[in-house]
Amino acid sequence: MSSGNGGTAVKSIGLQAVKLFLSFALAFAAGEMLVRVATSSQDHYVIEMWRYANLLQQTTPEFLPGHEHRPGTSADLQHVNIRINNLGLRGPDIDADMLKDKKVVVLLGDSITFGWGVPEAETLAGQLQERLGSDFVILNAGIGNMNLEQLAARWHDLNARLSPDLLVVLPTMRATDPQQEGRASLLVRKSQLAALASAFFTRVAGGTSGHEDLVTYYRRNWTGEKMTASLDRAFITIASEQKAGKYKVLFAMLPETNDFVNYPYNFATEIIQRRTESYGWEFVDLFPLFKGEESQKYWVSGHDIHLNGAAFTKIKEPVAEKILSMLSQGGN
Repeated sequence: MSSGNGGTAVKSIGLQAVKLFLSFALAFAAGEMLVRVATSSQDHYVIEMWRYANLLQQTTPEFLPGHEHRPGTSADLQHVNIRINNLGLRGPDIDADMLKDKKVVVLLGDSITFGWGVPEAETLAGQLQERLGSDFVILNAGIGNMNLEQLAARWHDLNARLSPDLLVVLPTMRATDPQQEGRASLLVRKSQLAALASAFFTRVAGGTSGHEDLVTYYRRNWTGEKMTASLDRAFITIASEQKAGKYKVLFAMLPETNDFVNYPYNFATEIIQRRTESYGWEFVDLFPLFKGEESQKYWVSGHDIHLNGAAFTKIKEPVAEKILSMLSQGGN
């Protein structure tokens, strides 16, 4: 009798577990459908970045950290068409004949250099190409969600194929963000609902929601031992590549975009400037172009603080003048 009752209890628990699982699965599926409908307008930053990672990026070989663009792909993201060429760079396909007898300038940076939310012609690469003319080829090697060490490692892979005359490195405050270890989980990669939940919990855990918290976060990253070593490795990699390639190097520091009036991030600019000049390279600080201005008018949108085309129009001229000056003279 007791044995029979025990078996019935086990069956009951099993049935309840199955019902609970099915209820959760149905609720998750409903939530996923609601999120996809709600974000189909391409106005949700987190979901558009999720689509960017899924549609245009791929994991790198083991010897490279982070990720890279998937060559020959394109997508409409945040109302902007983005095309990735045969080399994994944003822009049209490139072949050796296109680079012959041209001054080749490569822009290396994160999602701001990439031109997130900005039409191709309005990105910094696009505007520099128009400004400098047909004697130059400006290549956009920007890629989203990469710190400077990761970008330097990607440059090691790209350098031999591009043989540039000038490398323009465009660090942002994200240059010292800790590297993501491995890929996101399969659920986060496939589910928009899971991606939103992951982004929310990451933000809460990071404690970077307020202005003061953001400053504290950046100071910790820029002055901490771990990320200082990461910066060291990035500069060493770039210097090693420059020695082999014999091109010139310009570091142009992009500003943190939240607030151009009360700007507490000069400490990072000074760190990059000291390191750059210690290698004998050129440096330009781009924040003074925006100092005291209302930052929102240079944002891609009210919910996305990436620099817009108007910001790149301001940046274009001093960077173009530096390029022209450096490529008209000898030395580093």
